[in-house]
Amino acid sequence: MIGTVCSVVGLVSASFAKSIIVYYFTYGLMFGFGASCVRTSSFLVVAKYFHKRRPFATGILTSGNGIGLFVLAPLTQALLDNFGLDTL
Repeated sequence: MIGTVCSVVGLVSASFAKSIIVYYFTYGLMFGFGASCVRTSSFLVVAKYFHKRRPFATGILTSGNGIGLFVLAPLTQALLDNFGLDTL
């Protein structure tokens, strides 16, 4: 839960950053630390609950990032094409 809170605080803080140094700290360090905590804990949960098929479960867990990017990139492009991107 600490990793999730750190990630959220890092992302929200990065959205208000006016300086590249602040952005490096908030997105790079805070969000990076939180994301690594979440990723590590997900591997620990898989190792704890899956004994017989642990390699298969770990493979599904690891492939989730790639599959998510594979699906989300065309979806994001379709949304941008249909609705555009308005800047303030």
